[in-house]
Amino acid sequence: NEKYEFNSKKRDEIKAAFNIKEKFVVGHVGRFSEQKNHTFLIDVFAEILKADENVVLLLIGTGEKQQEITQKVQRLGIAEKVIFSGDYIKKINKIVTIFLVVAAAVFTVTITSVVGIILSII
Repeated sequence: NEKYEFNSKKRDEIKAAFNIKEKFVVGHVGRFSEQKNHTFLIDVFAEILKADENVVLLLIGTGEKQQEITQKVQRLGIAEKVIFSGDYIKKINKIVTIFLVVAAAVFTVTITSVVGIILSII
């Protein structure tokens, strides 16, 4: 199915849009809410940065906790390594496409089902 085939041109376009061409990209897709546990994700990512500065965190989504998480990222001094893409996914119209640039996808939900996670990806 073409929808799931690797597309290097599309990957390069997205990486250029976020200025992350030479970076290892960790991605997270989900609304900013208590259940998605972005606080834990940011703490873990801050530790990862201590081991490897060539990594970025791409956060896709919006929500009620976004401002709180943005402030936490700023407090930790890692704002240049965390990309808040908002609803960029709607602009490219396919969540699958964003995974062309993501080397590692992370899900830190506190409450969900496996089906919910799979549906989030596709």
